[in-house]
Amino acid sequence: VEEMWRKKVGIDVRLENVELQVKVEGEKGGDYEICGGGWVGEYVEGMRLVDLWVWGGCLKDGKWRKEEYEKNVKVGKRWMDGKEGMEGMEKGEEIL
Repeated sequence: VEEMWRKKVGIDVRLENVELQVKVEGEKGGDYEICGGGWVGEYVEGMRLVDLWVWGGCLKDGKWRKEEYEKNVKVGKRWMDGKEGMEGMEKGEEIL
């Protein structure tokens, strides 16, 4: 991966594999520039993906935050069955 990133996009990095607990502690402490992970949604529904980037979520240890995004996600949650909810999710997706 290091070589591919260097050749394809000009990013020179040194990747480090660590034990899970070290990774988790580093993520929570913000001691990283980029980290990898995996996630699987429990069911097929757009909000499961959109909700991943809401500040304070169970998988949200990153440093990125945008209040406008979170506002649109809240609209999507409140009106999930209607047009307004879809518009909120779509606006949030555009911000990402």
